Amino acid sequence: MVDGNNVYVGMSGNATSPKGVAWLKQLLGDEYRVHIIRLKPDLFHLDWLLSLNRPGLLTYCPEALIDPLSEPLSKWDKIEVRADEIAGANNLSIDEKTIVVPEHLTRIADSYDKKGMNVLTIPAKDTIEYGSGPRCLTAILRRDP
Repeated sequence: MVDGNNVYVGMSGNATSPKGVAWLKQLLGDEYRVHIIRLKPDLFHLDWLLSLNRPGLLTYCPEALIDPLSEPLSKWDKIEVRADEIAGANNLSIDEKTIVVPEHLTRIADSYDKKGMNVLTIPAKDTIEYGSGPRCLTAILRRDP
């Protein structure tokens, strides 16, 4: 997960390893800062548990993390999701004011609305069952500098 020169890597012991993080740091060099976000060992997917919605606003599941969020994320405004809200943080930010949320996650959609975002909902229960929320159903084709 990338925010400017900050790169966030989820580590639960299931996929990413300390050697992988060391390789990434070496590859990116001093221009980027790699942050490890330690996840509970039964979890796999960082972007089901954390999303950066717009500058200064994130969504996350605090009960899925071993440690509190570190800086700079600790200073951001937060929307918290519960562990039983499967893929609750896996929402797709279209721009700083628009976000796509599964239609069955009404509490989370309402939280974005209260933060002034335009919330678009889609049916996603079936895709979540096989591991893809709105963010996972897309791919970045172009990233502005």
